Amino acid sequence: MGAPPTTSDVNSTAFLGTADSRAQDIDIKIADSDGDIVAQDQEGDATPVVLYSKGGKVSLKLQDAKSKGATLAMAAIVKLNSK
Repeated sequence: MGAPPTTSDVNSTAFLGTADSRAQDIDIKIADSDGDIVAQDQEGDATPVVLYSKGGKVSLKLQDAKSKGATLAMAAIVKLNSK
């Protein structure tokens, strides 16, 4: 799994993914309003984590890069705020 958020990530958005036991590699890509990739996770695992702090409208792409057959993958978006 990706690194946990740190104090420098305050006021960021965390994009998190997970999948069932058939998934071997799930990736998250974040694109800006022009469709350009601005952040991504391409670790070879099934629990992607991407932190993004630039703001603006973005879209999320959840990709099953490798699995052992059909798989169920999910994503969550979490806003990280300072205290």
